[in-house]
This record gives sequence, structure tokens and C-alpha cells, in this order.
Amino acid sequence: MDQLSMVAPFLNNPRKPPMVAKYVLHYFWHLPGPEHVQIKKTDIVNLGKAIDLLVWMATLESAVSGNLKTLKSFINSLYELFEIAENYRLTKVKRKIIREVRSVKKDTSGLPSKALPMLEKAERDFQRRL
Repeated sequence: MDQLSMVAPFLNNPRKPPMVAKYVLHYFWHLPGPEHVQIKKTDIVNLGKAIDLLVWMATLESAVSGNLKTLKSFINSLYELFEIAENYRLTKVKRKIIREVRSVKKDTSGLPSKALPMLEKAERDFQRRL
């Protein structure tokens, strides 16, 4: 996860950021649910790092190019991470996702971006599921 964070700002090909968003989820394939696998502290730490990476990339995307398809890939990955947090009853992780989506929305609200409605919908969805 740390290596992805270092490389992410240098991805200037429009197809690469969505690939990173999907790849981040590979770190959590071993967590199908608490009835199958118990979560470890390192998994929770990695969830936090994944959220930070996705949110950082979403902020950059919203501010720089505003590519909705790319932003949607970040939001979809955040939905997946939220679902993992739901399954394992990780309220702090769920709140972090909501807080970070709100932060992206705030940081980019003054920019001419079509991303704001997408971010608002994600925030509402997460808030309702909390």
C-alpha cells in the first residue's frame, strides 16, 4: 500500500488511476466476512491506508481533470471498503470513509467540477448505512 501511495501522483495516463482503484481491493480479498476469516489489526491498518490513498487520488482527480469515470472508480472502491467495514462491524473505519468523502467534497466544492453530485450521493449512502 505504501508503494502505491508513492507512485500514485505520477500516474498521468487516464486508464491507470482506475486500475489502481481496483488493485487496492486486492489487498482485502482474504476478508470474505467474519464468519469465514477473523480480521487482524494489520488488516484494519491497511484499510485505513487504502482509504487514504483512494481519497487522495480522488481529490487530485477532482481538482485536476475532473474525469468522472475515474472518480467513479475511486468511489466504487470506497463502497467496497465500506462493505468490508460493515461486515466486520468496524464503525471507526466506516466513519473515516464518510469523513474523507466529506473532505474531498469540501476541498473541491469551489472548483468547476461535475464530481460534486457524485460525492454527495456517496456521502449520503455511507451516512445512511452507518
